[in-house]
Amino acid sequence: MNRRNFAAVLMGVFAVVLLPATVALARIPVMDTDSEIPYEFKGGIEVSSKPELLLNRVVKVATLGFLKPKDVETVKKQLRNKLAKKAKLYSPDAVIKVEYSPSPDDPRFLKSKLVYAKGEMVKYKKAYTY
Repeated sequence: MNRRNFAAVLMGVFAVVLLPATVALARIPVMDTDSEIPYEFKGGIEVSSKPELLLNRVVKVATLGFLKPKDVETVKKQLRNKLAKKAKLYSPDAVIKVEYSPSPDDPRFLKSKLVYAKGEMVKYKKAYTY
C-alpha cells in the first residue's frame, strides 16, 4: 500500500470514528431554570417517556428485585435527552424552564405509564453583529 492510499484509509477511519463523537458533542443545553443570558422565546416543546419499560420489569422479576430500580434522576435525564433531540429540529440555542408532570417529588413520577417534560426553546440575543 502506498502512502496516498494509506492516508486515504486513515482519513476514512478518522471520519468514521470521530464524526459521530463530534455530532454528539453539538448538543442543545436543557435546564430546569431560567437563563441569565438575554433571549428571545422561540416556542414551547414537550416530550413523554415511559419510566417503567417492559424490559426493566423483566429484569426486575428475573433478578428477584436485586438490581437497582430506575431512580428519579435517570428518568429526568432521559426526558432531557429527548427534549434536546427533538429541539434540534428547530435549532434553538437552549431549552429552559423545564417542568415535569407528574412532579419528580410525586411518587407517581416513577410509577406512571407516561411522564412528561415541557420547556421553552430560546435563541440568545447577540450583543453585536458583524
